[in-house]
Amino acid sequence: MYSTPESFCPDPSLAQLVFQIPPSVFSNKRNPINVIFVKNGWAWTIIPLMTLLAMNFIHSSNDAGRRRAARNGFYRIALATVYWIFITQWFFGYSLFERVHVATGHCRVGDNVLESPNRNHCRQNGGHWHGVDISGHCFLLIHSSLTILR
Repeated sequence: MYSTPESFCPDPSLAQLVFQIPPSVFSNKRNPINVIFVKNGWAWTIIPLMTLLAMNFIHSSNDAGRRRAARNGFYRIALATVYWIFITQWFFGYSLFERVHVATGHCRVGDNVLESPNRNHCRQNGGHWHGVDISGHCFLLIHSSLTILR
């Protein structure tokens, strides 16, 4: 095992408090790998599932039970897609992720707490927003896994 400063610390976020870790291409949320694979992660899940269900539906012309199961699969994927949109993209305004982030957060400018309705307003006033940021990567993995398993 190599002796690096990070190997002495079980949590990488704790290592960042002690050691200066240089930024990398993978820590940038706009890097091509993140944009292609993670930002479009739900599409990478439903395209193979829809293909599988379509093939099953086409090749089960004589079996009513298999056709019903395939049709129910399409409905399940449509419902899971609506659920994913509500959680991550839009829920009659802001997404539920954004609502949790705003409801649990506050704006800090230096040592002072600033009254701010959201993080955009906070950043415009030179502040930094502190709130519970739900991991979209973890949500995507769990949501995709549960959709595939069903």
